Amino acid sequence: MKKLTQTQTQRQRGLTLIELLVSLAVAAIVATLAVPSFRSVIENNRITTINDKMLASLRLARSEAIARGRSVTVCPSNDQTTCSGTWSDGWILFVDEDGDRVLDGGTDEVVKANDMTASDYGITLISGIATSFKYDNEGRAEEQGTFRVCGPSGESSRARGIVIQLSGSTRYAVDSDADTVREAHEGTNFSC
Repeated sequence: MKKLTQTQTQRQRGLTLIELLVSLAVAAIVATLAVPSFRSVIENNRITTINDKMLASLRLARSEAIARGRSVTVCPSNDQTTCSGTWSDGWILFVDEDGDRVLDGGTDEVVKANDMTASDYGITLISGIATSFKYDNEGRAEEQGTFRVCGPSGESSRARGIVIQLSGSTRYAVDSDADTVREAHEGTNFSC
């Protein structure tokens, strides 16, 4: 058997210029095809995360209302200390001692604050009272409502949502008519 010299061994380890260019071209093609679908995955995951955060907040508000035997209000907040701004800015949950849906500094207690800073994802209360949402001391909602979360692409088929029943229970919005767009509690399609 013939032994290879050090020079011959080194030649076998390298790539030719053509092999390198072909490898780079293949990598560029794969990256070009993968980036758009990756953006879609990121948007879908972000929408789902925001939707899950809102659902958890509503369920916490309801359980706090029952546990404390007092009204709990959820309202939009752009500073996480007052009811202000839009739902897309963030929201706060507070024990609403007098049930007026207004955070009174001396008497009401903030239970949880959620921040949505620098988000280009929109969350909107599309049905119900747009300025706040309240659970009574038994965990019932004062009205039905639906929150909708949309992404920067504006595609309604990617939108997610939460439906709040008068009983106080919450559920994810579903696509009951199989047209790829989820519906609000009254059956109308989401529109971003």
